[in-house]
Amino acid sequence: MRPFDLAKALAGEPVITREGKQVTDIHHFKTVRREGNVIAVIDGDWFTFSPDGAYNKLHGNSNMDLFMAPVKRQEWRNIYKGKNSGKLTVSPARYASYEDAIAYEYEDMDQNNFDFIHPVKIHEWEE
Repeated sequence: MRPFDLAKALAGEPVITREGKQVTDIHHFKTVRREGNVIAVIDGDWFTFSPDGAYNKLHGNSNMDLFMAPVKRQEWRNIYKGKNSGKLTVSPARYASYEDAIAYEYEDMDQNNFDFIHPVKIHEWEE
């Protein structure tokens, strides 16, 4: 699981609990001088947390502790066909999305020697 980052959470990146529940709203009360100065809404109820995302530091880990939600990543590459050889070739350039791959369809290969075929998703993972 990705460690909780208060700045990223306040900037709008998705947050979940240790057990995978989605946090729908989060606020940090900077002027409150106690540990529970972060409030998060989970399943319509609000709960207090420390700025590091811990639900209750006195009792150790909790299913309510906050984490940054996993981010899905993809790797795309463009497929080309050699104009003379007819052989298919995969571009060396890697793209984060289908749209990025399409946008650079001839940036990574010589269009005089290759015809663009289409992008293909090579790999997908969560961070």
